[in-house]
Amino acid sequence: MNSFNLYKKSLKNSMTEDPVDLFFFRPIGFVLAKLFMNTSITPNGVTAISTLFGIMAGIFYSAGKTTSTLIAAILLLISNILDCTDGQLARLKGTSSKLGRILDGLSDYATGIAIFVGIVIGYSGRFYTLPVWWGLVIVAGISHILQSFLVDTYRSRFITWTKGQSQSLKDEHKEFEEKSKTDRPEIFNRFINNIYRLYLHINIKLSPAETCTAEKIDYEYLIQKNKLLVRGWSLIGPSTKISIAVIASIINRPDLFFLTIVIPINLFALTLYILQSIVDSKKRG
Repeated sequence: MNSFNLYKKSLKNSMTEDPVDLFFFRPIGFVLAKLFMNTSITPNGVTAISTLFGIMAGIFYSAGKTTSTLIAAILLLISNILDCTDGQLARLKGTSSKLGRILDGLSDYATGIAIFVGIVIGYSGRFYTLPVWWGLVIVAGISHILQSFLVDTYRSRFITWTKGQSQSLKDEHKEFEEKSKTDRPEIFNRFINNIYRLYLHINIKLSPAETCTAEKIDYEYLIQKNKLLVRGWSLIGPSTKISIAVIASIINRPDLFFLTIVIPINLFALTLYILQSIVDSKKRG
């Protein structure tokens, strides 16, 4: 298999990838994945290292200095490259698993929390009065969580359609609950499973109701109707936000990262959600 086909194999689905991933993070991640492919390095090990770099970035942000903020930006870039590498390595090795998906998601949230907390500590009262600053932080935090849920929901749904599958979040949650009754995992896996169960439950609450049953699904029709929208959701994916955070850090204005989430990304996400709701409400005649 040539390098280009191997690269395509390492991707989840090109239509659901962040543009900045396809042209920057994924190519670098692919080079690392190829280096690790025939070694004992595991995708979950790469995820752990990615999380470590993300937390270190948050620590450097908390210092609130120009130099430390630049270092934080570099650490954040490395963290996101490794975040791409873990999934690519799993697909190349053929070791993709639900546990890996859960750990990858937890890593993203851990990094996000570290960045938010670090910037809040390091830049509190720097550019705004404390009430305005904390208001911005809270709104940005809530917005980031909701945006992340929506992006993950619609991208995951689209990927299942491209595979000719119709399992909904409710189906996955039910399957997970039934499996947890028979399995007796070790303490760590039980902890991870409980977090994932909570994640599925919250995601179901935020997700739109199913508009058709599995027997009536025309996957090609759904793909054609949603491919433009899913590209839109991908524009506000995690790598895009990390890129914004890095750019804001380079000019020593990490607060602009919060402002971008609150104003333009929220407006874009709201527009996409309205359009998505219209598309989802229409059944094929």
